Amino acid sequence: MSNFCTTVIATSIFLLTLPRLTGGQPPDLNPLLLGQKPGTWLRLPSNPGPAPRIHDHAGGAIDPETSTLYFFGSDNHGDEWNNEVWSYNPVTMRWARSYSEDPPATYRYQEGRKTTTTGHPWAMHTFAMNAWDAAGKRLVVGAWQMHYDLENLPQVKLPAGASETWWHYYPTSKTWTPTGRSPKLGLGHLCYVPSLNRMIGFNQDNHPVTVYDPERGAFQAVTGFEGKAPAGYTLRSAYDSRRGRILLVSWDPGPNVWAFDLKKMQWSNLQVANRPPGGLYGSWDYDQSADAIVALWPDDPKGAFDNPSKKSRTFVIGLGQNAYREVRTDPSPPYTGMSYRVFYDPRHQVTFAVEGNAVWSFKAPLVAAGRPF
Repeated sequence: MSNFCTTVIATSIFLLTLPRLTGGQPPDLNPLLLGQKPGTWLRLPSNPGPAPRIHDHAGGAIDPETSTLYFFGSDNHGDEWNNEVWSYNPVTMRWARSYSEDPPATYRYQEGRKTTTTGHPWAMHTFAMNAWDAAGKRLVVGAWQMHYDLENLPQVKLPAGASETWWHYYPTSKTWTPTGRSPKLGLGHLCYVPSLNRMIGFNQDNHPVTVYDPERGAFQAVTGFEGKAPAGYTLRSAYDSRRGRILLVSWDPGPNVWAFDLKKMQWSNLQVANRPPGGLYGSWDYDQSADAIVALWPDDPKGAFDNPSKKSRTFVIGLGQNAYREVRTDPSPPYTGMSYRVFYDPRHQVTFAVEGNAVWSFKAPLVAAGRPF
């Protein structure tokens, strides 16, 4: 029996056995994910509902307490103005949209921020500058607007050196609040550190520039950074909960997995072996249950921004073994280019990958030394 038929049968059985709910409350966990076989990708069924529009330049975050994925960002170059928030619930397997996008006529610059008449941020590239504030139960967007396309916004008058703000999004009320004047990360990334309830903002050179306290809305500048930094920009970072450090997969031609020491505020190259050819942006996350990085890699050995075949390769980096190991699995999600849509879910102990409106789940295999996949 083919993998496709097996997936369809498993999905059908799951949907038939899903309990009827009262009060609109979903079941706590998805048994389809809990029963996933290690070393496999599973495409989750698409339930009726709105279809998302999630662009390559958009980013997201996961709420570890509910497993819900949140996405905000746009490929705005004067043609697209989607500034809504999309969310995906992997238990009900449904997408939801926060509100309709705001047309360009609603855009304003007022009180030091780019906003709309409805109180939302402009459409913007966000890459890996979205992070989830677990304590505040909100999405934090640490991006500044780029590609202004002001010819499409004649009502907007930007002063020279216009300041900007970061933003907080509250899913329960579907509202945004600005943070006040905020540092610019450029083509950088944002990483939430749960033990500190702080976010570390890195710039496009992967240098730390700010420590942000979302509860107080306060920024603390990081100065005096020294030492080497990972190569690349528009990358992403993730917190290693076992060791209390930040991880990053870079564009370095040799070993390309780095760790950031939060006490010393320094990067170190972990010298991970067996780096595959090509590169990637943000299509990976740290799986704390397996103590491994799960990375969705382009099939094209020269791919990163583009990947003509659209096919992917899956690698697991066991941090105890310090080496890339490929997991050959069919089916697997496509890799179409820049991606900031791969997130580990600690409740189901799987890693999600989103492509278009399709959501895939990967269960990492055991990566103990000498143990085959």
